[in-house]
Amino acid sequence: MDKLAIVLFSGGLDSSTILFEVLEDREHHSDMAIAVVSINYGQRHNYELEQASRMKEHIKKMGEDIIECEYKFDFLAQIGGSSLTESKHAVPQNRNDASTISNVYVPFRNTFLLTAAAAVGEKFDCDAYEIYHGANKEDFDAFPDCRPNFFRAMELTLNLGAKYQAHPIRIKTPLLFVQKAEIATRAVQAGVPLRNTWSCYSPIVTANANDYKPCMSCDACKERIRGFSIAGIVDPLYQ
Repeated sequence: MDKLAIVLFSGGLDSSTILFEVLEDREHHSDMAIAVVSINYGQRHNYELEQASRMKEHIKKMGEDIIECEYKFDFLAQIGGSSLTESKHAVPQNRNDASTISNVYVPFRNTFLLTAAAAVGEKFDCDAYEIYHGANKEDFDAFPDCRPNFFRAMELTLNLGAKYQAHPIRIKTPLLFVQKAEIATRAVQAGVPLRNTWSCYSPIVTANANDYKPCMSCDACKERIRGFSIAGIVDPLYQ
């Protein structure tokens, strides 16, 4: 392969939108392979990984060829420090100011995820590879590892530590300056099956023990609900 696109894929709306846009872009780059990297870092809301698996199955049924990569980072849960990895911390509900850093922040999560994606890239013999991350504008204040200067610094760091110095690594953040309403619009335009995505930090089990529904009140739910409302799009997951 000449080019590899590595998509960090959580199963959420943002990473799903990016993945489907990368699939569209491949129509114009027949030499590009796509690796879809999903990581279990010990998140309590791991239903998102089940949705990620459903989405990858959907993509394969579309006839798209993707390289599936799934890994587990137990040490992030062992370190803790976040309500997303430790049950002793409650996921905040109905916060008045979602722009401040809350305990849903997982210490240095994106540093580990981007490094893992870069390591995946080094396994393949290609002239260049790009790592796609779904950070967006509404993440800037609440997540310090979702800010533009962080991604610039990480790209430099990864290139300095890479085995193949002649093969440049690029971190791509197509949604970095985009609000959730525009992401919702782009998701629909790209053909993302919205019901197969997941955003909620605190899933509620339904009568069917193998299924969940969004809590509707965590930061991620409220951001998604607001975005779809502004965009004027019906979200089938939140009906």
